[in-house]
Amino acid sequence: MPASLWNPASRAPDSSARADIGLAGLTTPQNQGAQLGMIGAEYRIRPGLSAAMSFAQASVSDIIHTESDPQSIGGESVRRWEGSEIAPTDPALPADCESLADYVKAPPELMRRLKQVAVTPRLVAWVISATGEILGHQAKTQLDPTEDDIWIPGTERKLFEIDGLKFGVVICHEGFRYPELVRWAALRDAKIVFHPHCAGSNEDGASPTEWGSSSNPYYEKAMIMRSRENTIYFASTNYSFQYPDSTSSVINPEGECIAWQPYGQPGVLVADIDLEQATGLLAKRFKSEFYK
Repeated sequence: MPASLWNPASRAPDSSARADIGLAGLTTPQNQGAQLGMIGAEYRIRPGLSAAMSFAQASVSDIIHTESDPQSIGGESVRRWEGSEIAPTDPALPADCESLADYVKAPPELMRRLKQVAVTPRLVAWVISATGEILGHQAKTQLDPTEDDIWIPGTERKLFEIDGLKFGVVICHEGFRYPELVRWAALRDAKIVFHPHCAGSNEDGASPTEWGSSSNPYYEKAMIMRSRENTIYFASTNYSFQYPDSTSSVINPEGECIAWQPYGQPGVLVADIDLEQATGLLAKRFKSEFYK
């Protein structure tokens, strides 16, 4: 679904703030089709299986046209791929990637092209600069038990840095159930950990009205703990479900929610944060020698 995302470079932070962050909560149809709009886009290629593009390049000249093809573009000169197998001169796929041809059906004439499109059946969060440059990604390393037959877990944790700000990323279940992953980033001087997640339904359920209420599902309480137990900021973003289990929120190092998006409302959440408060004190007091 096309969407215009907030650009942090377009808004100057408050004069008393040390940094500015934004989280986007967008509505998403239940059944997404293939969306190959940009490098790094996530798309669904069959029910229950999505993939993150490592790279993609497509144009009309890559499509086979024949005289009998009703969609043929008359008089246009097009490139014709000879054979469906990879040739020695074709570019190799990145490491740890699979071929898109392994997941979709296509005419033999197109299979060679599809074999050159790499996918990784992993849940991935991309880090993208204010100018649209892809700076890296974090794959979900700790899967929910229900995801074991769908995804391949990531194999490493990563720390990112932009303009001197160090931060980590945890994805959904691993941020709610595995506090060790947030602490991993805090021990490496991350000031904030970002937490994209998906919790709720558009079909049935209840919609919370008060943030952090005791009657809400536990997710927002977990956000509080991830920040407070590490003395860092925790920024969690959820889909704008009709019946959400949580909402996009920014939690300060004392475990206080300083900004949250109204439940079920698409929009952008912006919060000013003071990085000097994110000392990582409690994370750094952890005595790991007792847990070896």
